[in-house]
Formats: sequence, structure tokens, C-alpha cells
Amino acid sequence: MQSIYVKTEKGNEEMANRTFHLPSRVRSLLVMVDGKTSAEQLLENTAVLGDSAAFLKMLIEEGFIKINASTASESTVKVPSQQLIHGVSALVLDILGPGGDQLCVRLEQARSMEEFAKQVDQCRTVIENSFGKNKSDKFWGEVLKRLTA
Repeated sequence: MQSIYVKTEKGNEEMANRTFHLPSRVRSLLVMVDGKTSAEQLLENTAVLGDSAAFLKMLIEEGFIKINASTASESTVKVPSQQLIHGVSALVLDILGPGGDQLCVRLEQARSMEEFAKQVDQCRTVIENSFGKNKSDKFWGEVLKRLTA
């Protein structure tokens, strides 16, 4: 669910005046709709509310939110470059040796920057657990250099 939603006029009316008397859990999800956060992230962030997927569906069906037209027309999935993937994989292998092979495979399988970031974080955790925080911080510093290059 890579869609990004924005509040409609009806959603903004509910936010301003509580006109439609949404249940508090549903309204909490509506509050978090900002036109920047993906539906997947919204669901993760509101999991404690209960059935947040059903709440999101309700907000869509009842016209409180809609897909953000500015993000719908452009690709919302950014793919990591091969140069970035290979650079980070080389770092992992330098630190972990052959024990990092499986982590590198996961890095290479990432089909979005979000997936790639999760895999890099996993690598960082493995490095920290194996070699300590100092080594994982150095790894992270090198990853950041590659991201900003």
C-alpha cells in the first residue's frame, strides 16, 4: 500500500468542527493523514488503535480522505541505485565477511528505498550485535556518505 492520502473538504470539516462525529479511533487516524505519509506507514503508526486498516477503508469510502493527486501522478516508489546497493554491500562484507552474504542478498532484493533502508538497519543491528556500537556507528557514517554522494 504505497498510496499517499490527503484530507478532502469533508475530512477538513471534520477536523475543524467534528461535524460528522467520527469515533475517536477513526478520527485519530484522520488526524495523521498529512499528504506525505504512505498508507502503509499510517497503518503501522496507528496499529495500537485496533483495526486501523478498516478505519482507513472507512475514511476512504466515506469521502474523508482521497489519494494525493500530486503523488499519484508521479512514481511514489524510489528505487536504490545499483551503485548504492553495491557500495553498502561491500561495506557489509568488509565488516562481516562471508557471514554478511545473506544480508547483501536482501539489500540487492530491495525494490524501494524504504525496503533498502529497512535492510540497511538490519545490517547495522547485526554489526552492532557482533562488533559493538562503535563499529555500527562507523558503518552508518559510511552509509550516510554514500546516500549523500
